[in-house]
Parts: sequence; structure tokens; C-alpha cells
Amino acid sequence: MKKDLIENLIGFALSDYYKQWKPYLLRFLKISREPSTISSPLKSLALQLAILRNLSKLEISIREQQKVHGMQKTDRQLFYMQRLRHIFKDIADGLAWRLLGFNRPLMRILSQNRSSGFLDTEISKEDDVATRVVAFGHHVLIHDITNILRVGDLTVLEDKGYPVILEIKGSGRKVWTAGDYRNLIKRGGDLSTQARRVVEVDEAIRFEKISLGECEANLGVLDIPVETYLDTLDYVIKGCHKDGYCGRFVDRMMYVSAIKTDTATKLKLPFKLSKDWVHFTSMDTLYLEGAEPIRNKVPYTVLPLFDENIIQLVSGEVIIDSFLNLMALKKRFEQNGWKVSLRRLNQEASRERSRKLRSESFKGNRLFNKHVETTLYVLSKDGFHLEIPGEWVGLVYLDLLKPDFICNTAKFMKDFTESSRQEGYWSTAFSAERHIWR
Repeated sequence: MKKDLIENLIGFALSDYYKQWKPYLLRFLKISREPSTISSPLKSLALQLAILRNLSKLEISIREQQKVHGMQKTDRQLFYMQRLRHIFKDIADGLAWRLLGFNRPLMRILSQNRSSGFLDTEISKEDDVATRVVAFGHHVLIHDITNILRVGDLTVLEDKGYPVILEIKGSGRKVWTAGDYRNLIKRGGDLSTQARRVVEVDEAIRFEKISLGECEANLGVLDIPVETYLDTLDYVIKGCHKDGYCGRFVDRMMYVSAIKTDTATKLKLPFKLSKDWVHFTSMDTLYLEGAEPIRNKVPYTVLPLFDENIIQLVSGEVIIDSFLNLMALKKRFEQNGWKVSLRRLNQEASRERSRKLRSESFKGNRLFNKHVETTLYVLSKDGFHLEIPGEWVGLVYLDLLKPDFICNTAKFMKDFTESSRQEGYWSTAFSAERHIWR
């Protein structure tokens, strides 16, 4: 990350501009986490409309600032407003994760599109349609106020919990569903890229299958234990408030640290970095201009922490650094009886091009582009091979999940394949996760 960007991120967390907004952000976050908000379609919509109005005003100010200063990265006021916009959307992301049951495959599917631009008007066209939906007693999610919901305009949760994706045309005069688009196809009509994605998401939810290149991936929820290092996260956050910095080793393969930006001085890691270590910092999630959000990470706004600590994370007041030793992780898999090898897709893609390729992956007619550069970890045992995407392994240091869930999933897939004689790609959610986040 560039030095001027780091300075801007830290500058925002220390600015009077953020300090003036912080009490309101805490209030929004608190309401978004209250059980009464999650259980009431009316209260959850009221919160979303309040976020929508704040975003609309912010975006008007951002565009006015851009007219004067252009897209200058040195304009701190413009940067601060963009950061505030992102925090509001983080809070809306947390609400979406709660209402959709912390279902990773579903959230990932709904995120497979480019991020939205500015809201069209001061009050978005989704406003009236969402209000009509809630009048029938259904929960509704407004996509444009989130970072993560990218397919369609609204998600409606029907009585049975079945999510229905809506697209709104003509300032709300016409509402399209996947069923409407299927009827259009039967009449010989053509679908836009967005419409095709709405249909594909609907089919994935209905039939629990998605297309992945020439193959199909099955979607499923597994009853597998999922444990976390969140107690370590809580420990280092509390510790950094005392000394400005606090770090801890976990399981001899990971180092997690927290830095309080207003008191920390020059830091030194208590170990020597090598090519075996991969690094993730929470700052990588705080600024997204020209990039796309991490699609398979839970937002900080669902972490089981105090509201104050969460706002510190999403603002940059507190920065989390995680270091994972891949060789130690490999040995852990091997201790469970799995051989580990690596397979890279799109080998010709250079590191410099990978960010651009990742953004371009949201182009095209299908939800998933298999040609994006990625690394597959291949776990093998007794002639059975399971390919784990690198981002799945990344959950160990992105969401601080203990890696045992990967071995347990591999064992389940091996047993299932051998007993049912079915093969194919799987994308899984874990029922245990619903008891971790809040």
C-alpha cells in the first residue's frame, strides 16, 4: 500500500471530521445489531432508508468536491467523505449478512458484479418499491447502500426465507423478477448482462447449483464445527489500547496484532519474515477506489465485539495485522493425513495484472469467471483430491477461522463422494457460523 494512501487512512481516523460523525456511526451500528431490528421488516427498512438518505447527501457533497478538485488523491476532504461513505455501507453489509443467515455462498453469489456508482437521485428509486414490499410483511434489502450486494436492486425475503432478487426499471414503474426474465426469453427477447445474472442467481438459490466454466458447483450447508481465533483478536485490541500495540502468536503458525493509530510508534515484528509468510492488514479493506471489495470476507460489522471496537476497525482507529505461515499450515494439514500441493490457474498473469483481472472478472454473461488468476490448494488422501481456492485458505487470516474447518470439509467431501459416487465442485456454508457472528 502506498505511503500517501496510508497517511490518508490514518489521517481520517484522527480527523475532527470523523470524530464529529463517530457518535452517529455508533448509533447506526447499534441499531443494526439489535434483535428487534433483525426481527422487524419495518425497523430494518427504516434503518436502511436512514442510511440511504445520509449516503445521498454524502454523494452530492463528493460530486461537488470533485467538480472543484477533480480526482486529486491529495484532496483529503474528498478522501474523508469517501471513507465515511464506505463505513455507512459497511454497516448495511452487516445488516445484509444477518438477514441472510450468514450464508457465505449466497452472499458470494449476490456479490458477483461490479460495485455500483453514485445513487441516481437524492432519494433512490428503490425507496417506494421497498416500502410496498415491507407493507406485505417481508424483509427487504436495498443493494445500493451496501458494498457487497451487487446483483439486482433489491433482495426480498419471503415467508419461507427464500430470497427473491428484484430489478427496478423506469423510476420504479416496472419491477422485474427472474420469472419475468424467463418469460421474456420464451417470447424471444434478449436479456442484458444484469438480467442474466439475476436469473442465474435465482436458479442457484432454487436448485443449489452454479455454473463454473464447463462444470457445475453444488451449494450446500454443512454441519461442521467452525472455531475461530476471535478471542485472540479481542485480546490484542484490548492490549493495544494500553500500549498502542499488542500482538500474539497462535498455534505456532499465525501472528495477530492490533495497532492504535494515535499512539503507536515504530513497530518491529518478533519474528523474521520469509516467503512462507503471507500478510493481511485491515487497511486493505478500508479504501476501494479502482478496486473491488473482498467478496468472501465477513464485514467487521458482524464481529462479536463491542460496538466501539467495531467502529474503530472500520474507521482505521485500530489496524489489525495478520501473518500466516503457509508451511506451518501445510504441516497442520499433513498431520491430519492430507497431502497438500498447489495448482495455479492463469499462470501467465503477472502480479501487476492480477488486480485488473480480478476487477474484469465481473464482466461477461456468467456470475463466475474461471480464468481469474488464483491459487488452488489440492488436498489429497487415498486417491481422493479436493481443490480448495486460495481465498478459502485466506479465511484463516481474513476472518480468523481455525484451519480445521478445511480438513473437516475435505473429510466430509471424501466420505460423501465415496458413499454416493457423485463428483463435482462444491461451495459450502457452515451452520455453525450462524452462532459465531452477530
